[in-house]
Amino acid sequence: MRPGFRMLSALMIVGALASPVVVSGCYHHGGYDHAAWSDSEGPYYARWEQETHRDHKDWAQRNGGEQGQYWSWRHDHQ
Repeated sequence: MRPGFRMLSALMIVGALASPVVVSGCYHHGGYDHAAWSDSEGPYYARWEQETHRDHKDWAQRNGGEQGQYWSWRHDHQ
């Protein structure tokens, strides 16, 4: 086997093993899985703001830390 072919074969194997992780589109951060935001989240979001004594803000105006806190709370309140 030629050295270039071996390297290509190794890269293809690594790519095949890594592809399910890359293609899945799911990610895990900070101990919780992020869910997709949808219109059905509105009542839960309003409840979270109330229970955590937060002023109302649109979801997009929340920083990543606050959004993470919401998802953590949300997973405990299915």
